[in-house]
Amino acid sequence: TEPLPMDDTPLTWVDTSAQLQQLCQVLEGCTEIGVDLEHHSVRSFQGFTCLMQISSREHDYLVDTIQLRGHMHMLLGVFTNPHITKIFHGSDSDVKWLQRDFGLYIVNLFDTGQAARVLELPSFSFAYLLESLCGQSSDKRYQLADWRLRPLPLELIQYARMDTHFLPYIYDQLRQTLSERAGGGDKLIRTVLSKSSAVSMQEYQKEVFDPNGYTLLISRSGKALTPTQTAVFAKLYAWRDQTARDKDESHHYVLPSTLLFKLATSLPKDAAAVLEACRPSVPPLVREAAERVAEIVASGLAEGGDSMAVDLAHAQQTKELGQMAVPDEGEVYVQAAWVLDDEEGGLASGAPPPEIVVAEQNKTLDSSVPGPSSLFARQVTVGASKGDAASRAKVDQILSSLGTFPALTGASVAAKENGAAEPEASARAQPESQDDADTEMPKSINEIFKLSNQNRRRN
Repeated sequence: TEPLPMDDTPLTWVDTSAQLQQLCQVLEGCTEIGVDLEHHSVRSFQGFTCLMQISSREHDYLVDTIQLRGHMHMLLGVFTNPHITKIFHGSDSDVKWLQRDFGLYIVNLFDTGQAARVLELPSFSFAYLLESLCGQSSDKRYQLADWRLRPLPLELIQYARMDTHFLPYIYDQLRQTLSERAGGGDKLIRTVLSKSSAVSMQEYQKEVFDPNGYTLLISRSGKALTPTQTAVFAKLYAWRDQTARDKDESHHYVLPSTLLFKLATSLPKDAAAVLEACRPSVPPLVREAAERVAEIVASGLAEGGDSMAVDLAHAQQTKELGQMAVPDEGEVYVQAAWVLDDEEGGLASGAPPPEIVVAEQNKTLDSSVPGPSSLFARQVTVGASKGDAASRAKVDQILSSLGTFPALTGASVAAKENGAAEPEASARAQPESQDDADTEMPKSINEIFKLSNQNRRRN
């Protein structure tokens, strides 16, 4: 049957224990109920549930979980009753929030998001199901609303109701489609119930600080940090987490990740520089602890070791000139993960060309994944394209030295690894393929690394 229009459906705001007890008695007589939660996490470390929406086929309820936090356990009998289907959409977080805040667990869960996946619908979102099955659309402006507000504005009440009002009807439509796809059987319905049950079996565990978690944040950002900047980033990352726990605030409120990267790359030397780096919107807790943040940055710089001076120069040039100085010849090979037979010999002009061997990390290098070599290539490219005459002269010197080296081919590498003698110079001079024959002497640092990556892929 078609769902009742929202305007024709009774709505009850539940904010007393007596009302909650009465609601439990009503729900015990239902066979299906739609449930959703509204959560707040900006001004809280763990976050907390602010509102619970429950809809039967005839009535909508909004439960003030802030007011009734100490009484929500009264719903345990309903939520664990196997004869009442609890309909959620995308319940992964809801299951954990119910456990964390109220000690509530779910038995007989039907997740419409799981059903959408089993049916391989064009979209698994609730908005898609709402529009395609009910002809309704929700206002996306309220997705990040502050659900702590009391009294709750009418716009938020309407938005919250829509999240559950149509769930029993969506449930009916999805079950029918699942049965039809299975030739009238219940195989696909059981699949959805099984997947939903797996979601309901999740257990909430309090977030534990991972001292290496900053590496994942850097990796996901796609940003390139020097070793010293990474050390500073790690220390600021740890300070942010500890401060969030101590103050019961979210990581984002303490120090947004965008500013975390900005502080780690600008390396402010004092409190004033910390505040300047965070402008125009300085987080309140950063303003309060600006001196401490500056000390943390200094501590990270101290751990930078020998690379600190290079990193500081890089940070200064990035800020003022938008370029990085071109390293000397030896640094090119170290950063590119190549190794010379005579590491102490350098690239002395006029000396016999040293033999190049492939470093261990390059033998298994996936060139599609950014690493130290690709990072360096990007930095040098910037420096070479915008550098001064001295930098260009240094590039020319490097190119001149590289031009005397024998070609590094797959055959020579394989021969060295197998202990076999390398081909004669005349044989090495012959191109292995048309690609080798077409290769020209590189004319820039960028071309050097492009050629390097080609050689890696061949090997």
